[in-house]
Amino acid sequence: MAVPAPATSAPTSNGLTLDELRDQLAAESRAKKKPSSASASPLPLTAYPGAFELAVDQLTAPSATTAQCVLGLQVIELLLAASLATVSSPELTTLYTPSFVSDLAVVLYVAYEKAGTAMLVRCKGGLLALIALEDAQVEAGLRDAADRVTLSVLRERLIVDPWLAKRSMFIFDILIGELPLDAFAPFAVGDRGTPAGVLAKLVNVMAISDELTTVAGKVAMAWIDKVLVASSGTSQFWQQPVVDGLATSARARQNLSIYFLPQLFKTRPETFLPLINSRNFLDPAAPLETLEATLAILTAANAFGLVASDSLTATPSLHALPLPLTLLSKTLTHLSPTLRISSFTLLFHCTAPSIPLPPPIFPLLHTFYAASLGEEDPAFGMGMRSATGRLLTRLKESSGKLEKAHNRSDKGKPPATDVPAYLALVQSFLETLTASLVHATNPAKPFRIKSNALRLLDQILHTGVDRQFVLAAPAHAPTTSVVPSWAEGVSLKLLTPSTTSTLLCLLQSTYTSLRVLAISMLERFPSPLPGCEGPDGRGRAERELLVPALKMVRSGREAAASAGAEVVALVGKKMGTTGWDLGRIGGWGQTADDAGEGELHILAADGLPRKACN
Repeated sequence: MAVPAPATSAPTSNGLTLDELRDQLAAESRAKKKPSSASASPLPLTAYPGAFELAVDQLTAPSATTAQCVLGLQVIELLLAASLATVSSPELTTLYTPSFVSDLAVVLYVAYEKAGTAMLVRCKGGLLALIALEDAQVEAGLRDAADRVTLSVLRERLIVDPWLAKRSMFIFDILIGELPLDAFAPFAVGDRGTPAGVLAKLVNVMAISDELTTVAGKVAMAWIDKVLVASSGTSQFWQQPVVDGLATSARARQNLSIYFLPQLFKTRPETFLPLINSRNFLDPAAPLETLEATLAILTAANAFGLVASDSLTATPSLHALPLPLTLLSKTLTHLSPTLRISSFTLLFHCTAPSIPLPPPIFPLLHTFYAASLGEEDPAFGMGMRSATGRLLTRLKESSGKLEKAHNRSDKGKPPATDVPAYLALVQSFLETLTASLVHATNPAKPFRIKSNALRLLDQILHTGVDRQFVLAAPAHAPTTSVVPSWAEGVSLKLLTPSTTSTLLCLLQSTYTSLRVLAISMLERFPSPLPGCEGPDGRGRAERELLVPALKMVRSGREAAASAGAEVVALVGKKMGTTGWDLGRIGGWGQTADDAGEGELHILAADGLPRKACN
């Protein structure tokens, strides 16, 4: 076929352009589906001479755009569909010769490399239509089964094609649904037979290609299903390739844990226990690579209830494993940040946050925080805060729901969980954690510890566990939404003079992030600030807050002046703006008359007074 420059206006021999041909074929296809339509579609190559040639020329033109390629594929698919509707006609045998079918299959095969979602869908549709047409001809006795050309062409091309080419996974997926197992022997690697050898090749794609890992994971599951159906589910061929893949690299473990293991455990939960017990995965003394693989397996399995973390004393289900606390007690303090955060999340993550957390979990939570507050890795910090948010959600929802259910229940019926004991556990955990976080914000601590501790403390306060802390209404929240509340038996009093003093000390920090967060937290404290209440409160605020703050303003250092100004503004918001003489307090010659009677003024960095914001 000649390959001219693409032009959708180039007509077929009957005067139709490619656009018009597409529209007419589509209209005929819709009409044929109507119950009232009794007419048969004409043979495509007879009614539309030159149609295939025109579509193929446009598809294969070097300068063709994606839109032009899609148009060509649409026409090809419609022509094949119309031919399939008239497969009983003997003329099709001469129209669709083996040579023609082979050439068309190659065109569609090569077109897969032009990627793009629309292209991939159309290429697959065209190949499946071509395969269906050949199958229909064989079934009608118009073609021998040995003459099915399309599958042979695709298989032979794929054998010699680079395995990491874009089209390889998509074409292989088509072949899985059409060919018997023994036809895949050339694709196997190693000497473990076709089922394991093919899976090993697919796992290797996931291990080294981020671009293809998603589709490779889906194709691997299609292959596993095909083999297990053929073996009535008795084969364990998948085990060794998966174990080998997890041992390849950190990148491989990540890709497999995201794009393959969840699919495997969701559709084949019976594979979990054989996999986790196949090596020393549960050995706390195993090397780092093995421990990372263990956490990848456990995390993927936990998403489908295959790790019995909700009730450590209950007998797990048929395919489940009790939460390995001995292992986790080691990995929670491991030098690897990835290992620590994975272990931490595994402790409390479950599909139902309202389920109470088992008592043995609480000491391990403290173990994690003690080992992780000093972590410098920013990605780890974000992961820790995200995981802490989920932990607090579970504690909040489980304690609240449990208390409500207990209050509604028949007092003569023993509860499934000791409610007072569980609430006491949650209360004790929060008290211990918050105390350690407040202590960690001490100015003498390194920045990384203060930063992590302050952000976690802010998270806890925003859950409303201290009822004094002012919570902002969620943006765009529906008026009917119900925000879960803590149980009445769980309550903290964090907004104390001690906490206030600790946060105020952070305002002297040269780190802007610490000052901004401390100010944001203090602004949600009650007015007046804890420790500054009563008749002596203003005097204390003047001595302990304003005097040091105004000295910072006068220091001549930008960071110190900015921090001092923030403290002065905070005092104005929390203690009122009337009755303060900053000139006197700060040691300037400014008087109340100079400043404006009854108004709180602060000095900007340039030394000029300006009114503080209310």
